Amino acid sequence: MCISTFNNAKRTYRYLIKVSIVLVLYLLSARLGDFLNFIDVFNHGQYPPYWPPSGVAFALILLLGGKVWPGIAIASLILIPESYWFLENDPQISDVIIVSSGFTVGRVLEPLAGYYFFRKVSSGTNPFENPKSSLNFVITTLIISVIGAGMSSTAIQIASPIATEIYLVRMGAWYIDNVVGILVFSPFILAVYYYATDSGFEKRERCKFLWMLWLPLLLAVTSLIYSMHPKLTSTYIVVINCLPFLVIPFLFWLAFKYHMAISSFAVIITSVIAIYLTT
Repeated sequence: MCISTFNNAKRTYRYLIKVSIVLVLYLLSARLGDFLNFIDVFNHGQYPPYWPPSGVAFALILLLGGKVWPGIAIASLILIPESYWFLENDPQISDVIIVSSGFTVGRVLEPLAGYYFFRKVSSGTNPFENPKSSLNFVITTLIISVIGAGMSSTAIQIASPIATEIYLVRMGAWYIDNVVGILVFSPFILAVYYYATDSGFEKRERCKFLWMLWLPLLLAVTSLIYSMHPKLTSTYIVVINCLPFLVIPFLFWLAFKYHMAISSFAVIITSVIAIYLTT
């Protein structure tokens, strides 16, 4: 009896740790998304170029299983009062319930649907096992992103109706946010996990994360040079505008030469720097 109780307590403790990890990582990634937010020129709302929590949630669900969904739900409920819609409106209690429910259910169902769909069409949870798994991962992303974007935008539409055109623009923007967020952040988290648990890599290989930071630095320096020269000749402007694209061959080089954990990390850092310096 005592052993059974101890085992149950141990499983509960491990489960709560997993849920807490999901909660913390989701909130931290949401801060990154808010940091990169911008308001569109047509005043259709506030959108990040991508929504990192979508990628974080999907990756963690794939790794830890669908039972950790409460971490996503709690994080979503924490974030909703800080959203653009709540700050720009004075919602009634009924509207708060509708929007909160729509956002939370959508954000939970999105990675859960991806988890079960991807496991159904693939042999495991690793999308990098073979080209077919990678293609299934992309297809899964394109499908499940409709859930989060659709439920969130529809909930706001029910609470505070707007023109159909703006509603569709909002849904489309959030759909792209979710797709890009998953395609950028899920591979990084999954690759880091498989990288760290692969006994074939030596400690020296794992330390390559540190000195790979010079790559996104190239883009940062290039963008800084451009921002310091507002009055340039047309030819020089063209040259300066082309320099950031020099980072692309290096990203390809990283992808082919090193583990995906390193190349995906460089993609995230490069994208954050590029978005921050251009918005």
